[in-house]
Formats: sequence, C-alpha cells, structure tokens
Amino acid sequence: MLSVGMRKGSWNGFRTQVNILKQYADENGNFDYQDVDWNFRWKLIDWLSEKNMQLSYGNRALKVLRYFLERARKKKLHNNSAYQGSGWMVAETKARGHKVYLNPKELQLLSELELNGIQAKVRDLFLIGAATGQRFSDYSKYVSDDFYTTSTGIPLLTVISQKTHMPAKIPLNIFPWLIPILERHQYSSPKVSMQKVNMWIKEICKEAGFTQKVMK
Repeated sequence: MLSVGMRKGSWNGFRTQVNILKQYADENGNFDYQDVDWNFRWKLIDWLSEKNMQLSYGNRALKVLRYFLERARKKKLHNNSAYQGSGWMVAETKARGHKVYLNPKELQLLSELELNGIQAKVRDLFLIGAATGQRFSDYSKYVSDDFYTTSTGIPLLTVISQKTHMPAKIPLNIFPWLIPILERHQYSSPKVSMQKVNMWIKEICKEAGFTQKVMK
C-alpha cells in the first residue's frame, strides 16, 4: 500500500533501496536503530563498493537509510542521533581516482570497439592482462613460446611470475575475444609502456560508454 501522497515511482525507489539494505543485513548481520553511526556508514560504503555500486545508487541507499532513521526518531522509536551531521553521502570528488573493475559484458564491448594505432594496442594489451590475470610486469612480456595447445585441444598460457617466481597454466578459452586478439599480435604482447596504458585506457573506456562513477 502506498503512503498518502507518495507517487508510485517514489515508492518503487524506496523499495529498491530497502532491498539493498536488506541484502546488506543478510550478508553482514541484522542491525537496529542504535547500531547506525559513522562507523556503520563506512562499513556500508565498503560493502556497496564491493558490489560495484554506481555512485548515484549508493548515495541513494545512504540517503534513504538516514531518512528512515530520522522519521523513526521523530516518532520516538529510538533516540539515536549518531548518524546526524554533514557529509553523510559520498561526494563525487571522493569517488574519483579509484580502481574500477569491468565485468565480462563490458570486456566484450571493449573488445568490439573499433580502434586504431596506440589506442588499439593499449586496448588489446589491457584485455590480454584482464583475461590472463597476471601483473603488468608479466602480461606485457608474453611471447609465442609461452603459448601451446594440449592434446585435448585446450589453448594454454604457461607463465612464471616475475615477482613470485611461481609457475601458472592459464586456459585461454574462457573469453571468446582473447584468441583473436592474440592471433592479431602473433601470440605476443603488444609493446606498450605502463604509462601509456594508464594514460589511454580511461579515454578508451569513455569511448566504450563506461562513464558511471562507482561508490568507493
């Protein structure tokens, strides 16, 4: 049943945020009015960050939580005031400069982006690193001798980590776009410095439409 004077769209928005808070409670334990303070806020922000929650949705969850607390306090359901004060939401400037992880669908879109020159080389090297899960010092130095196919037809990468000196065998058939990229570079890593990857990958992601800030 809708609250008096509340539009259906507003009600649906509240219900979405309530479900987010319920999911948090399911994974981290139930909480009561008295439990919500600034330490609780940081734990919730960390959890939202782990879920790769977009900044706007994450801030909405924080805003709705405090709205519920304030309404309940006015109804004398609790006397907690530890959640009050400015700076409850995460400012846009505080959400910048953090690592953002692309999901498989976004990696696929990135692989399909039409690029040329240095942008194409940066994108390809980035995707090779994403698909093989190694450090830049390792995935930037792959050569054709690092790759082979098993007797059962599974393409593999064999690598010894430069930092840990631990060997690893990595299957290459998890992402459908990886083999075509490797073939394009004769199964060797495109020669691009880390500085150029860091400089260009943000622009390439923007071209792919990945512009949402993530709650951090």
